[in-house]
Amino acid sequence: MNSKGFEFISRNCDVVIEIYKYLNFANQLKLACVNAPLQTIFKQFVWPIDYRELKIYNEMPGRDYVITSAHASVDGSSVRLNIEEYQHFLTLYADSVEKATLKAFHNITSFRNLISLKCCMSNYLMGPLLQMLKENLPFLQSLWLTNCHITSELLEEELLHNVVGIESLRLLSIHFSYSPTITYEHFYHIVSNLKLQTLRLTSVSREVEAQQSALTHGGLLQTLEIDIPFDADCWFNHQAGFLNILENISTLELRISKMEFTNETLQLLAETCKNLQRLTLRRTKFSEIKYFVLSPSVNDLGFHYCSGLTQKNLRQILSEPNRLRTFRSDFTSYTGVYEEFLMPASIQSLFIDTLDVRPIRWTAMSHQFRGCFSPRLPEHIIDLICSIPLASCENLHTLKLHAKCYVGLQVLLSLKKLNTLKMWIPTNEWHLIAALLRLPALRNLHIICHWLKVLKAPFEGFPTAVQTLKIENFFEEGLDFFLDLFARNSQMILTFNTQSYDSIKQLKKLFKHEKFPLNLRTLQCNGFTLDCADLRRDFDAATQHCKDLYEDFGNTSNRIVLRRSK
Repeated sequence: MNSKGFEFISRNCDVVIEIYKYLNFANQLKLACVNAPLQTIFKQFVWPIDYRELKIYNEMPGRDYVITSAHASVDGSSVRLNIEEYQHFLTLYADSVEKATLKAFHNITSFRNLISLKCCMSNYLMGPLLQMLKENLPFLQSLWLTNCHITSELLEEELLHNVVGIESLRLLSIHFSYSPTITYEHFYHIVSNLKLQTLRLTSVSREVEAQQSALTHGGLLQTLEIDIPFDADCWFNHQAGFLNILENISTLELRISKMEFTNETLQLLAETCKNLQRLTLRRTKFSEIKYFVLSPSVNDLGFHYCSGLTQKNLRQILSEPNRLRTFRSDFTSYTGVYEEFLMPASIQSLFIDTLDVRPIRWTAMSHQFRGCFSPRLPEHIIDLICSIPLASCENLHTLKLHAKCYVGLQVLLSLKKLNTLKMWIPTNEWHLIAALLRLPALRNLHIICHWLKVLKAPFEGFPTAVQTLKIENFFEEGLDFFLDLFARNSQMILTFNTQSYDSIKQLKKLFKHEKFPLNLRTLQCNGFTLDCADLRRDFDAATQHCKDLYEDFGNTSNRIVLRRSK
């Protein structure tokens, strides 16, 4: 065929689409690289995936690349490519990528239009990488560096000297695997030379005092997260510059060590951070807090592994009207005796890590929500934390309970705006599951079913307004009901959390079930998209690549997801 004939065919959209259908994905990529019309048809009609945001995982040179779009859970775009196929992929998509998460830095300079980059530094030197980013990515605004291996001696040369050269940065997040010493001068050098809006420093174990270098204004910094055991005493009390930096902060997350948070510290923080909206304190020890002072603008408060707070502090924090909209407390104990109180209607999102083995129960007589919240401690030293009353929280839209804790149906029926619920379900309480699925405002339901002896549901599926249903523990006896429910609700996304060692076996049971939807084109297993037609032809061959689970920055996706294509 001469060039004119080929050009004519390549411009005939219907013919080309039909040709693409007979090719596997690798050959489709190769054909799309031939000319602009073929590329356009491939992107618009054959593989219409938005790769402006993507993740690329490659364990080591010579191994396959796993590429996933930011919307993989919606568009089913996870693909596995060899080196040659990956080069074709770069030819087609590299210029359109704006946000990337990379496990390896092969061809990083191909993404010339990146504005956001997340990358793992476990096998790379920080200095050369930052220099390469400075020279090749002129539009880079957000940079996340994880697993950074760097010594205190090389910190200034490798990191500080190079990172301030990327003048376009507005967000910088650095996670250190080892423990270099971050001084106040290092901190000052970063915030004074870059026009950052967000700065995160995590996993650093030590800190030293600085005697100079103070900023006279807060600059553009709006988000600051220091998840490190730094010597906050010297920073708060001796560094005026640090307090000035907090002046315009709207989101603040601190991990305080080597000092106790007192009433005076809270007062200082509240007076300094006049624009603060979200405050999270991690591994912080409080000392004799008589009144927990917060800036009037704070509407989101979180505690993680904190100690020294009392039941009175909890009551004061949660009972003040028109203040908090979101409260998070996990692995945090509260001493003293609980006294009942009503929470204001302003609370919209409540998360409390509830780990006591006794379920939270509803007391109809008093209309108060009762139960126990406790840290992960041996039973004989648990500080019991009495329940938080929910009946007055008319605007509550998110409720997440863990371990063996659940809320009585009477409470849930009173929460007219409850949109998202995560809750433990007692063994074989199918009628409770059915009642939850009928809550009129509920759209997202996550049920924890650690049942040992399972009976089948005594009823069939029915119409529901729930859009996402997640079952924490896969069990074969529940498939009749859940698959029937999925069949009757076209809007539903059905997810089964699985064990990594058994996920393929569980997928096979699901796929072979008599009620598995025959019209479902694809499903997801462990982060990979599988074609149901391929599964019917040869299940073992179609799932072979799923058996090698890949780690995505410490998060492994062990789940099966069913959703209908749009």
